[in-house]
Amino acid sequence: MRVSVDELRPDVAAWLGRFETTVTEVEAEQLTAAFDRVLARYPSVDQAEERELALLGVKGVVLREQSLEQVGTAWQQARDAERAAMYRLTGAMLATTEGSEYRLATRAGVHRSTVRKALGK
Repeated sequence: MRVSVDELRPDVAAWLGRFETTVTEVEAEQLTAAFDRVLARYPSVDQAEERELALLGVKGVVLREQSLEQVGTAWQQARDAERAAMYRLTGAMLATTEGSEYRLATRAGVHRSTVRKALGK
């Protein structure tokens, strides 16, 4: 049986928005339970971005827009890209010999400890 988003708990319905007009009863239960777990995991106002991204993962998997495997693969690819970018940044800092650690950090937009690590200090 399908239920209207309007029949869901108001905060869950507001999060889903109008794009999803109906969900199954099982999906409604899964969405509500996972919604509550995400809110408990990211309760702080300062964690709003993390919370919203986690809720996108909930919606994607529960409504079968994507699988856990697809989300995991996307994360692995992003992690690999981040590591490759870090190696390139390390090489760029090693090639840039002029300036202090502070200046290198400012130019690269990173923390000074990142520069020190790249320089092997």
